[in-house]
Amino acid sequence: MRSELHPSAVRQLSRDSTLVLTCTLILCLGISISLFRAHEDTVESASGAATTTAVPWRARSLLPVANIVEAAEPQAARCRPYRVVTTPNGQKAYVTLAGTELEPRDEVVVIDVAAREELSRVRVGTQPYGLAMHPSGRWLIVTNRFSNYVSVIDVATDQAIAQIPVEFYCDDLVLALDGQTAYLSNFFLNQVLIVDLTIEADRLIGRQRRLDFDRDAFLGTTESRTVTRVTCPACGYRDQMEIPSDGCRRCGHRPLDVDTRPHTETTPGGIYAALRLSCGTSNCHLYPASGFVAGPDVEASLLSAKVHSFPNDPDASPLLRAVTSVRHGGRADTTSGYHHPGGVVFADPTHDDDYLALRAWIADGRTGP
Repeated sequence: MRSELHPSAVRQLSRDSTLVLTCTLILCLGISISLFRAHEDTVESASGAATTTAVPWRARSLLPVANIVEAAEPQAARCRPYRVVTTPNGQKAYVTLAGTELEPRDEVVVIDVAAREELSRVRVGTQPYGLAMHPSGRWLIVTNRFSNYVSVIDVATDQAIAQIPVEFYCDDLVLALDGQTAYLSNFFLNQVLIVDLTIEADRLIGRQRRLDFDRDAFLGTTESRTVTRVTCPACGYRDQMEIPSDGCRRCGHRPLDVDTRPHTETTPGGIYAALRLSCGTSNCHLYPASGFVAGPDVEASLLSAKVHSFPNDPDASPLLRAVTSVRHGGRADTTSGYHHPGGVVFADPTHDDDYLALRAWIADGRTGP
C-alpha cells in the first residue's frame, strides 16, 4: 500500500526546503564577501609572494539589515528629526534626519528660522545623530551613527566639505570652548572618543586621539618572516619547516602539500619581559596577588599594568611606587602596613634601565575622559 503525505505536511516540507536553501545562499554570499575582502587586503611582493598590508582608511557606511519577520507589517518612512542647533546669529537652524534602523536617513535639513521654511538638505553619512556648532560659527560637525566618520558642514555654503575618521556608532558630541577638541559618545564601545580639531588652509580637519598605553612597547619587538608549512597528503603529517628533499619525515611520501605565507610574530620583551623578571615569580605575582599579576598570560599582565598606572604621571603610579623605596618616593619598605611583600625591586631607579623604560611607558600613556 502506498502512503501519501497530508497536504499540510507537504506545505511544511516546502517551507523547510525554502528556509534551508535561503540560509545556504546567505552563507555562501558571506563566505564570498570574506574571501573578496581578504583578496583586497593582499598585494603581490617583488618576489611574487602575497603579503598582507595595512588597508588605508576609506569612508564606509553600514547597510541596514532587513526585517527577518516575514509577517511584519510595512512601516511608513520616517525622517525622525533628532537634534537641532542654530547658527550664532540665530538665522538658520540645522536638524539631523536620523530615520530608523531599518531605513536610516542621511541628511541634515537647513531651516530659515524667521521664515520657518526649509532652505535645503545637506547629504552626510548614514543616520546622522548629533550636532555641534564650532565656536567660530563657520562649521557644523555631525556624527553619523552608521558611518565611520563625522561630517563637517560649511555654514556659509551649506555643503559637506570634510570627513573626519572615527569609530562606527558615534551618537552625540560636544566641543570644547576653544574649538580644538570634540568629545563623541559611542554607544557600541561604551566610550567617549576624543577628536583633536585644527584649522588648516581655511578648513576644519580633525584626528581621533590615541588613548591608552603603547601595546607594542609593552609586548616587545614585532618582526615579519615567511613561514613554510608542509602537509603530507598520505599520512596527514604536518610541520613548519623547509621542504624535505626526501619526502615526508614520517612515511616518506612525496610530493608534499606546501603552504607558504607571511607571518608576523611578537618576541616577548619590552616592558612585559622586565615585569616578568622582576615580579613574575612563584612567590610574587606569577599569579594574581593584591590585584596585580605579571604571569604567562600576556593580556592579563598588560591589563594589570594599565590598571596600576597613571598616564602622564608615572611617579604617582602604584606600579612604580609599590616597588621603590620611601627614599625614592615609593612605599615598598614603608612601615605603615602598605609595604610591598616582595621588598624593594628597584633599589637605584635613576640608574636602572628597566625602571626607566617602565616609567617612560607610563609617561607616554594617553588618558581618556
